[in-house]
Amino acid sequence: MVGILGIGGIGKTTLAKAIWNSIAFQLEASCFLANVSDTSNQAHGLVQLQEILLSKIFGDCRSLKIDNIDTGIIMIMRMLHSKRVLFILDGIDHLTQLETLVGAWDWFGKGSRIIITTRDQHLLTTHRVDSTYKMTRLNHHDAFQLFCCHAFKKEKLIDGYGEFVAQVIDHAGSLPLVLAMLDSDLYSRSESEWIHTLVQYRKIPYQDIQTILQTSYDRLSENEKNTFLDIACFFIGDYVDDVIKMLGRFGSCPNFSIPRLREKCLISEFDRRLQMHEVVTKYG
Repeated sequence: MVGILGIGGIGKTTLAKAIWNSIAFQLEASCFLANVSDTSNQAHGLVQLQEILLSKIFGDCRSLKIDNIDTGIIMIMRMLHSKRVLFILDGIDHLTQLETLVGAWDWFGKGSRIIITTRDQHLLTTHRVDSTYKMTRLNHHDAFQLFCCHAFKKEKLIDGYGEFVAQVIDHAGSLPLVLAMLDSDLYSRSESEWIHTLVQYRKIPYQDIQTILQTSYDRLSENEKNTFLDIACFFIGDYVDDVIKMLGRFGSCPNFSIPRLREKCLISEFDRRLQMHEVVTKYG
């Protein structure tokens, strides 16, 4: 079991799809479960995911009808324990999803591969995945290439747009999903439209991006939300120990909330100072 970890929009799903395309044909059976958290939050969502998982492998038939979660677990273990499978679980946000769908390595045949994408380090730690790959932002060269491929439909820059592209990449913080969304918004527009659009981005956050990042915030507890907002507004770049002392005076339990914000990829540390991705502060 391998976890792919990172903030929303950094490319976890894209990387998982690339892995899928590279190795799926090498295994006996495979299943890509997209947007697991969205489905599991629906009525009987986990049972539905169990049914999808089995039907992807054995075909859609009445014998795969699952009455409840426990029955689904037994069926997955019984039917897949000898199969060499590839499963990708995309967008995991709760431990129950992992326990219900890929409980342990011995549920599946030797040589199976389970890929999990998530924004929450603690879920991977608790489920004892074998290794975790933490996504990092694109470097400037790759961000530039990605943007040009989408905005101009070629890897080379159109004359006269260099400064605009640099501004977009800076605004997007080199997050692939943000770049792709802005690409689509700017594609085939005139130079004057680019100028006005970039001004608009600075005034009003691009709504689609805000919606994606809002998901991470909405899943926080009230104490975590308060700590997140305090850091975003007042403490970026400050020493962690100083922030903990400051927030502790107001009873916000920073020793509890700061590690959890770090696990959820909403904050980070460099040289013991608190950091936050600039896109989160712009759109969060």
